Amino acid sequence: MVVIAAPGPPVYVGDVARVEMGVQERLSAFHGNGKPAIGVSVQRALSGHALPTIESVARFLPALEREYPGIAFEVADTQGELTE
Repeated sequence: MVVIAAPGPPVYVGDVARVEMGVQERLSAFHGNGKPAIGVSVQRALSGHALPTIESVARFLPALEREYPGIAFEVADTQGELTE
């Protein structure tokens, strides 16, 4: 990967850093239903409305599940009921 493309030869990441293939050590741990998980928080735009945002995410989940069949997607919490 080129870091700088200026007049003269390009500067690559390997020229300024040690590059290794590997696995990143976990810096935090999130669990869902007692299993390692990835948490995603969806926020509405300041000018947006909560319920349409919640509904939009719910409609999008089946597409994510089709695209990534090995991943279980779950909605842990929404403010939908409280907002309604």
